[in-house]
Amino acid sequence: MSTDQAIQPRPPEATPPLESIDWREYFHAVIDRLWVVILCVILGAIYAGFTLSKIETTYRARAVLFIEQDQSRILDPRFSQVRDEQIRSIDMINTVVDLIRSYPFAQRVSARLKLDQDPRFLSSVGIPAKDGTNDRAAGALSGMVGVVYRPQTRLIDVSITSRDPNLSVKLANAYADEYIR
Repeated sequence: MSTDQAIQPRPPEATPPLESIDWREYFHAVIDRLWVVILCVILGAIYAGFTLSKIETTYRARAVLFIEQDQSRILDPRFSQVRDEQIRSIDMINTVVDLIRSYPFAQRVSARLKLDQDPRFLSSVGIPAKDGTNDRAAGALSGMVGVVYRPQTRLIDVSITSRDPNLSVKLANAYADEYIR
């Protein structure tokens, strides 16, 4: 190549004109394969029905506890500005929450309700009636209990989850009654 010949850029090739989308082609493609769409919908409905039939219904009952604290009586007037309840309230409430969550508390509730002899409770937690002991019933009961402190309040939610709605209510009320005792 000589320097006399300069490389000339080629003119851009003509691009084909943009064609508009023909929606009729897509419509006919879907109609031709409509059986595939219907089959997918039917199979999805069967799968959803099967999955929903396997779901176990559970019920949750909640009891709300209000933690009341007596004010400390300070005899010395110099310390009357100190509010003991502000210092100890969150610690005290956390202690109550831990107490209610504890296994010994579940044992007390179980013993008071005689859950080791209650066939409805034993069947709902899957313990055979002949194997029902207070320790096993308390262990099952402590697994059903949820205790949550509501921040910035003095309220504690005690919730019981079971397969029997009446049993859930009975156990939630029993937890509240046992705490009051």
